Amino acid sequence: MVREMPRHISELSGEMLFLMTKTQGGSLIASRERLRRDIMWVDDVDYEAAGVRIVEIARYGTGESALLKAPYYAGWVTAQAAGWASIPLVFSLELAMSFNRHYVMAPLPDEGGTDTLLEVGIWTWQWMEPPLGTFSFFLLCAQFGAQQRANLGIKPFTARLRSRKANQLCAAFPQYDRSILRDYAKAICFDDADADGLDNEPLWLERSRAAGGRDNVKTPSM
Repeated sequence: MVREMPRHISELSGEMLFLMTKTQGGSLIASRERLRRDIMWVDDVDYEAAGVRIVEIARYGTGESALLKAPYYAGWVTAQAAGWASIPLVFSLELAMSFNRHYVMAPLPDEGGTDTLLEVGIWTWQWMEPPLGTFSFFLLCAQFGAQQRANLGIKPFTARLRSRKANQLCAAFPQYDRSILRDYAKAICFDDADADGLDNEPLWLERSRAAGGRDNVKTPSM
């Protein structure tokens, strides 16, 4: 049983690859392997040649990945910066004094009213509470609205981007199975490193053949 255990994605059955692709979130390596076998069938090529074709498809499919990921990077950076900045803005007396002088102009605390971090927080909270509370409530409403859209079957923004990319890839390579190609396109929509990994695959294939025995690369049965 141990000797027959699969050690590479190429040794899995088509049924297993299908299940891996259709599970929640899908599987990039399973989607790639299914597409590879479809290319072998349609183009009548071997495993390595199909890999070269996948590199071409992957590079075409991730041509706009940097642009697509820009809003997500912006949101991530903004959220991280705002989260970390809120701590000193609430509890740092020097920063709170400077911020108050330039943007708030609230009355200064009484003498001895800022001796501890908590006392500083009590003073700064009078102007920090409205923006923080309002933004938190906005996020709560946005999350609730997103859940209702999902209940109505409306695709979220990320899903629409993946579908758009899948349609573009299917239009560029119509000779391959549309369902298989769409699964792969959705998997690589925000992942521009798949083509780079496939570029290094010939090294793995060469080492596997040199190792011989059980680790030899097998051409999957169609």
